[in-house]
Amino acid sequence: MKIIEKLIIIFFVLIIFTACSGSKEEGTSSDNQETPSANVVENSKKEEDNKPEFEELTVVDNDYMTMKFTDLDVNGSWGYTLKVNIENKSDNDLLIGMNNASIDGVMCDPFWATSVAAGKKMNGDISWPKTLLEKNGLSGINNLAFTLNVSDNNTWDSIFEEECSLTIDSSVPAPNEVTYPNFNEQVIVDNDQLIFKLINIDPQGDMGYTLRVYIENKTNSLVLISWDEVSVNGYMCDPFWATAVSPNCRAYADISWGKSQFDENGITDVSEIEFNLRMSSYSSMDTLHSDTYTIEVQ
Repeated sequence: MKIIEKLIIIFFVLIIFTACSGSKEEGTSSDNQETPSANVVENSKKEEDNKPEFEELTVVDNDYMTMKFTDLDVNGSWGYTLKVNIENKSDNDLLIGMNNASIDGVMCDPFWATSVAAGKKMNGDISWPKTLLEKNGLSGINNLAFTLNVSDNNTWDSIFEEECSLTIDSSVPAPNEVTYPNFNEQVIVDNDQLIFKLINIDPQGDMGYTLRVYIENKTNSLVLISWDEVSVNGYMCDPFWATAVSPNCRAYADISWGKSQFDENGITDVSEIEFNLRMSSYSSMDTLHSDTYTIEVQ
């Protein structure tokens, strides 16, 4: 009987030990579950700590309107976002746009405009998708320069324009040069007014057959760069392309042909593109440079 009693006692001890071990493991698992939560809180705090300090900036303040940048959200829903507050002091409904925007000397337009009724205020967002910034070698905005264009929202008559240049976040690094390692760049023009280079070709671009070009305006004037008399493989085939480049600024641009344009001319493989490259003064439309060039596609 004593042996049986000992066996029974050992049996119950093992059961108790196993139960205690299980409780400890569950406790350990619970502890591990708490750790990620703590990390999430810590990471959120770090992100908050790393948020750039932003002081409210007055863009314009005149008899017609007051416009301010009130905050910066580098991770906004639509990308890198400036919070804007506008007060319309006039008796007209205003249409407000940001034209020829450049970030640290690189043209990068947020394609933003808004209207504000007479005597009203509004809060809004001006956003640059991160993919747009990256495509132009940018990681954020240090200096933002643009033309503020204000017109009557009903008649479209211009009310005033103002050139603006503001420091948004001085911690943002300088832009990177955008390059495509698998493509041999072709310099089309390099003179005392202009640099124009072909930096990539994407036959399956979002808008069709696409050339990626780099432009540098070396003048002190806003200029319009355009192509005309364009032929592909000897067939007239205009991409209807032009872009504005601010004084002493750079730009990356896409020149595209839709699939239907190629189909109409029986173009399947591109071997040669010929075009007249024109550089004009944006204000007077006087021609500053014009010549015909040929791109041999390999």
